[in-house]
Amino acid sequence: MILLTAIAEQVVAPGAPVVFDAELIGRRRGRGVCLGGGTHLIHFGANVAGTVPVELTVYVGGEPLSETVMTSNVATEQNVSATTAVKACGCERVTVVNTGAADVTVTNARLLIDRDR
Repeated sequence: MILLTAIAEQVVAPGAPVVFDAELIGRRRGRGVCLGGGTHLIHFGANVAGTVPVELTVYVGGEPLSETVMTSNVATEQNVSATTAVKACGCERVTVVNTGAADVTVTNARLLIDRDR
């Protein structure tokens, strides 16, 4: 299991990933996690805010997972989250990307990945 967090506020530009700065469980950090082979449960959650509707999406192996698109339509801070299961073959990087058209402010971000045993 890997649990990465980014508690402090960060502004994520369109097309850029959320950057995780602490690992509470596991041994990887930074812009994403590299999955080994097998089935994995991925959960992301964060508080988000922006001046226009914001959108974040989980990517695995450079591909967006459509079932993980998280949208907030109001300018006040909102909580967004997504959970999915993926089957990985080899090393596939997991990232959370701002797929919206404007900057998004992210706080209290957490990315949890658990491998099916």
